[in-house]
This record gives sequence, structure tokens and C-alpha cells, in this order.
Amino acid sequence: MKKRLVSGVVAVTMAAMMACPVFAAWQPSKTVQEVNGVQASVTSVDGTTADLEITMQPKTAADSSVLNVVEDAEPYIKVTPVSQTQAANETVDVELPELAYAEKANETTETGLQYSDNEKVNLIFETVTRSTSTTQFLEKVGGNLLNLVTEAVTAISDAQTEQSVTIDDFAPAALFDVTASAGALEQMGENGSVDVELEVPGITAESNIIAIHFLGDMADVEAARESLTSDFENAILNYDAELLDAVAGDGTVTVTMTGFSPVLILTQTAATPAATEAPAATEEPAAGTVSTPEPSAEPTQAEPATDNGGNGWVLPVVIVVIVVVVVVAVVVTRKNKSKQTTTTGSKK
Repeated sequence: MKKRLVSGVVAVTMAAMMACPVFAAWQPSKTVQEVNGVQASVTSVDGTTADLEITMQPKTAADSSVLNVVEDAEPYIKVTPVSQTQAANETVDVELPELAYAEKANETTETGLQYSDNEKVNLIFETVTRSTSTTQFLEKVGGNLLNLVTEAVTAISDAQTEQSVTIDDFAPAALFDVTASAGALEQMGENGSVDVELEVPGITAESNIIAIHFLGDMADVEAARESLTSDFENAILNYDAELLDAVAGDGTVTVTMTGFSPVLILTQTAATPAATEAPAATEEPAAGTVSTPEPSAEPTQAEPATDNGGNGWVLPVVIVVIVVVVVVAVVVTRKNKSKQTTTTGSKK
């Protein structure tokens, strides 16, 4: 009996999990994956190309102090994942707890970036993790980003004849900052560009990816942090963004950049089979005749809605919890009855 009950619980649990497509799509935890720089190259306005150093670690001076990347005359590209930007600002907060944001915004941190630059990455991460879908995240960023990503996803979907792809079929793969040193900017020139290749776990050459580049400064970083923390429902970052040219490889992503700041890689993690063509219309019966509709082979059932704003897990989880509670109650009741029977028998 117990084995049958356990089997029933497992079956219901598996069914509920399979009924939840959101688990396969929205995976904000992946934004903290450790990316690694592979190589970088700079193309100047005259078309000449040269290799650039790419580093994950900041440069240090003779006295072991961390150099500010944007002030360093040595040419290189600094890539900083979100795990490092969070740790660096936490260190400053512990060391200088009495300082307000404005007083520490320009502090050079252990990443080689200023506190304010780290905070931009951290706010994007905070928005990702608090959102329940890709659509909600893009809305929270604000500006024209939702429209840009919609156009990109539409183009990807149009190219896939067997699948229909939506924005919420994409999920975060990695979040990191890319900063060029003063020396690299000088080498790039006013209208040059830099190709940055990074290792990104889970990406293949067949992956559909979208690279979002967050431009410039938020209107008010401190206000954005307060809004995300206290009133997420109405929070908007108001962060300008663009889509970068990006190429997926086996475990890599290469982006082409003309400016430098945080980058978020989205990758397609789900899709819906494309709709089939509607059956041809039947001929109208001749005048004066009565047509009897043929019974269908089996009743049809409406397809469940899939655009659930990232909360598709609620119903399956509730079902599982109810089933588990009922099963436990049955087992406990049977044990109690068994004890009562044993006690009664012993009294006799």
C-alpha cells in the first residue's frame, strides 16, 4: 500500500513539473556564472586590426594598490563578472559604512572599477533576480530595450520554420562588465571597435543569443536602488541600452563593442512548435438539403495559455503540495487506527 502511495506521489510530481515550461526558460541564477576572457582585438577606423590583452584581474601599481582601469595607459580590456562587482562593493560598504552613496561613488574598488560602475552591474543583476520573466525584466530596464529585443526575437522566430519563439523563451546566460583602459581607447580611436571573445558556459555554436549593452549612466543610481528594494512593482531603471553584434561559438560568445559598460547575454532556452495550417473549408450543402455533422473522433480540448508572466510554476507546485499533504494524512490515519486496534486487543 505504501509503495503504491509513493508511486502516486512521484507520478503527480513529475506531471506537475513537466507541465511547467517556465522552469526551462527563466533562469536568473545563470547571470552569476563565471565568464572568462578568451581574446580581444581592436579595429581602428582605417581598418587595421591588432590583438589586445584581455584580463579578468585588475592591474596594480608598485605599491600594490589597484589601478583604475579607465585611467591606465597600458592597452587592455578588463572583463568583470557580477560576482566580482558585488564582492567589491560589499567590501567598500564594510570598510566605509558611514559614507553615503555620493561620497563613495568615485572610489576605485578591488575590481579596478569605481564603486558606481560596479553598482550599475549589481542593479541589473538585482532587477534580473527580482523579475519573473524576460518580458518583465526588459520592462523594468525601461527605454526602448523591450522593442529592440522584440525585433530581434521576431527575426529569430521567422528563421525557425518548425518553432515559434517568444521573448520569454530567452533567459539570462551571463552578466558582466567590459571596460577598456585608457590605452586601449587611444588605440581604438574615435570610430574604432573592439571584438571581445568570452567563455560562457552552456552556449553552443547553434545557440540563439542576444547581447544587451547597457549604455552610459542611469539617471539616478541611488534612487534606482531604493526603488528596487522598496517598490519593485513600480521600479524602472531608465537605463539606455543597445543590442550588440554577437556570435555564438562552442562555449563562447564574441561581441563587437564601440563603447564599454555592462553586458547581459540572453540565450534561447525554450520554444513552441509552430502552428499547423488550418484545415480547408468544407463545401456548403446545396439548397434544400439538411447536413448532419459527423461526430468527431474525440473531443477537443483548448490549449492552456503559456504567457503567464513567469508564474507558471504556482499551480503545479500547489497541486504537488496538496497531494503530498493528503497522502501523509492517509498514512498517519492508518497508523493511528492500527495503534488503536493493537491497544484495544491488548486490553482484552
